[in-house]
Amino acid sequence: MKIKCINVREGGIEKDKEYTVYGILMSGGSLHYFITDYPSWYLAEQFEIINKLLPLNWYFNFNNNDDIAICGYKELVFSENHYEDLVEREQKALEIFEKRKEEIEEFEKLINSNRGNL
Repeated sequence: MKIKCINVREGGIEKDKEYTVYGILMSGGSLHYFITDYPSWYLAEQFEIINKLLPLNWYFNFNNNDDIAICGYKELVFSENHYEDLVEREQKALEIFEKRKEEIEEFEKLINSNRGNL
């Protein structure tokens, strides 16, 4: 999934820049995208979707107690500490993110290269 920033309300993103989405979170009635090389959650209303295709290996989970729905790569969805470990710049979490990032970007390249054949 690709998005383009149309309105900057918080640091770490640039207007008119395109980003690959590595996760989607619905919490408290707000939708957020997990993006950038230093991954973080950003409000979806700051972006427009330019490619709606989601990676095939994404997972979904809903926590009814916390009213949180999350979709993304396996560790982001199912590991309780993965995001916090990324924020803390833990080496193992960074390695997992880099691996999943490469997989998602490779999937996008494959799809884009085959668009003429679809």
